Amino acid sequence: MTAVGGRHAAIHDGQPDCANLGYVVDDELYHPGDSLHLPGRPVRTLLLPAQVFWLKLTEAIGFARAVGARQVHPIHDAQLNDRGLASVDGWFGETLGES
Repeated sequence: MTAVGGRHAAIHDGQPDCANLGYVVDDELYHPGDSLHLPGRPVRTLLLPAQVFWLKLTEAIGFARAVGARQVHPIHDAQLNDRGLASVDGWFGETLGES
């Protein structure tokens, strides 16, 4: 396992400014934590933040495309109700292909 990244994504006005590490496991799986820091190497599976205070959907889609993983699985979606989950899953499916 390799740690990457370093800082949490800003929520508002540069805050929080705290540590955040993402993890690449066996060059297969990437969990970015609370950031959109690129892993710096190819990975097969991306755990993609789906809905958090610091994120716009277009940023998540752009990040997933930049990572280029064959499989994408949404994470950070606990605040979404069924309708919101369906919307996010629909956008990811339409723009990123089947995950």
